[in-house]
Amino acid sequence: MAGGSSSTPWAGLLAAWLGWNAGFARVAPANPPAASEGSPPAPAPELFTTGQVRCLRIELSADALQSLRDAPRVYVRALVREGDRAYPDTGLHLKGRSGSFRSVAEKPGLTLSFDRFSPSQRFHGHTKIHLNNSVEDPSYLNEYLGAELFRVAGVPAPRVTHALVELNPNTSAGRTGAFTRTTLAAGHPGG
Repeated sequence: MAGGSSSTPWAGLLAAWLGWNAGFARVAPANPPAASEGSPPAPAPELFTTGQVRCLRIELSADALQSLRDAPRVYVRALVREGDRAYPDTGLHLKGRSGSFRSVAEKPGLTLSFDRFSPSQRFHGHTKIHLNNSVEDPSYLNEYLGAELFRVAGVPAPRVTHALVELNPNTSAGRTGAFTRTTLAAGHPGG
């Protein structure tokens, strides 16, 4: 159609993309579901809406590191720190498939399950987050842009933000790197 129309789906997608501020969208999840009676409250959206790049320090014992080398998808216990807050006994395993999987000696993608070994533990209201290593996306923006575009189109999508992650920072084998941090949005088919 020549000239297009401002009511096309592309107009909404373009508006979302142009609404960025300093490279980070500040869009709250659309229509978050209400918590049902007796269920825990929904996680607060501030983890994904402030534009702040959070720093996470993850500490693993020598035994946990060896376990991840031997069986990368089996949960081990980790200590996760964010500022002065500590999350002991957090479940951690490596994630990724053929293109993005990296060993614990490289820049691994991680799943953190805060309630795996401590059932009441939450990270900003979340029980689980995924730290994607973005090894296939040097811009660190593909996942972020894709999720925002799906959300604007009314399709449930993961919430995405960025984090700086230090894995065993006080050891000679320590690793530091930027990651995208995601969590499944409430109502997402996978969550």
